[in-house]
Amino acid sequence: MAKAKSTNPASDQPISWLSRILSLIGLEPDPERERKALLKDIRNQLKKAHGKFIKLPDQVDVGLARFFYEIYSVVGSAQSLLQNSSSSQALKMIFIEQVLSANQKILQEELSENGIRELMKTLPFEQAVERVRTGLVDFTAALEIETQKTIDVQYNLFLAFLDFVNFNYYFLLKKFDSMLPESDFGYIPRFESINGEYVVEDLKDFMSVCGPITPQADWEALLDVLKTYKNIEILSRPSWKKVLSSLAAMKRSGTLLLLTQYLSKDPYYQAPTDYPQDHIVEAYLAQVKAQVETVLQKITEERRNSKLNALVQQVFGTTGISRTKNYTEKANLAFSKKRLSGYTFIEPLNYLKAFLLDFYKRDIRELVNLLLIKGQWMSNALAQPLSESFHVLMETSERLTAFDESLAEDTDKGQKMKVLLMRSDKDQNAMISLKQQLKDINGAARNVIIEAATHLVVVGKHLKMAIDDHAKAKHELILNWKSLELATDRKLHDWMVDTYKQIYAFVQLMQFFIKDRPPQE
Repeated sequence: MAKAKSTNPASDQPISWLSRILSLIGLEPDPERERKALLKDIRNQLKKAHGKFIKLPDQVDVGLARFFYEIYSVVGSAQSLLQNSSSSQALKMIFIEQVLSANQKILQEELSENGIRELMKTLPFEQAVERVRTGLVDFTAALEIETQKTIDVQYNLFLAFLDFVNFNYYFLLKKFDSMLPESDFGYIPRFESINGEYVVEDLKDFMSVCGPITPQADWEALLDVLKTYKNIEILSRPSWKKVLSSLAAMKRSGTLLLLTQYLSKDPYYQAPTDYPQDHIVEAYLAQVKAQVETVLQKITEERRNSKLNALVQQVFGTTGISRTKNYTEKANLAFSKKRLSGYTFIEPLNYLKAFLLDFYKRDIRELVNLLLIKGQWMSNALAQPLSESFHVLMETSERLTAFDESLAEDTDKGQKMKVLLMRSDKDQNAMISLKQQLKDINGAARNVIIEAATHLVVVGKHLKMAIDDHAKAKHELILNWKSLELATDRKLHDWMVDTYKQIYAFVQLMQFFIKDRPPQE
């Protein structure tokens, strides 16, 4: 609740009649004397006030209790119905959606996850993404500033209404009738006059919430929204109009303010005027943008994973590939506890090792050996790149094994990593060193992958050249295709084509990981 104001007259309060008189006769104003004079003036005004609210000198009468009980009996049902409503996203959406046009609602649905996924089925991915982003711009632009203001004004009226409803009427009223049951409006209250000091803070709290509650506000529209939200009328509308009328009359007379000033012995007290100023449309649009981006990222990741799994399936015939012993997800558990990404090239390194062992050192090796050893090349220069890349790849498998084994716990590097992990919580230098070690290890893994992919491209390129040359009537690359065909019991052309496709698919697979990650992590 807003904090009440109490301002010294010597600062920015208008000069009182007593101060003016003292100034005219050349005397300095006495703040305490002025305060007492103002309180006396307030007391005289309260004597003339309509309604039996005060029993002088310092008691509040049952008329005040009846005023609050009339409000309580009307808003009591809303107190329970509107619990937790201030944080309800569903309610905020009702405030927003009630002003959306039919076209805006169509746009809103198209920007939902289901809407975006349906669009992806009818358009190429890039076009669909462009359509979604254009729709987002159109939807945002359609909620003009004036429309946003209208929504925010109504929502802030709701917040003010909620503060008014949730004022602790029962706590205040029980001071006038100790037997009063909570929310039992069949009970006939037996209010009694009480000492005014018991209700001073309650009055200040009420003054802080009743300010925005005026008959001029659009209560019908607000109550319609709340009826939609709860599927029931939260209070009696005719009774609420009576509360508004009674409260407005109380404000016009100034009785509550005077009573609060008098009972608190503070004639300068003023009710706070800082009312709710939420901007739910701005927050809603930011949420829509974030949700759209999240959905697009999710779909992009799903497409990536789908392509990735398809390539893995195409190359290996299965998606469950695990060949490393130390550079593993299991090892990453220890790093994740330190909030470190750990080993970041586990998947591609496993794929590379499996490809080299299961395919390259078998079928691909046999085919390349046939072409290099038994083939009569037009010139050695044409065969040299294939020969060099072939032998580098033959050695890569051993390099991968050595790399993986160097991370075992019983090796120097493995022991060092283990010690750094243990010390990293308390030793900043150990954490820095651990991060550097991981960066170096991941960098080495990436370099092996890039080097292998580069040499596989060379092998694949020469296989494509061989396939094309084999189909020609006049050969320009290898001169003895007939003898090569006789040297194997396999169909040479189909063998080369299948091997080329397999290498091409595997290189594509490796590119997924190299493109997605920086050179070193």
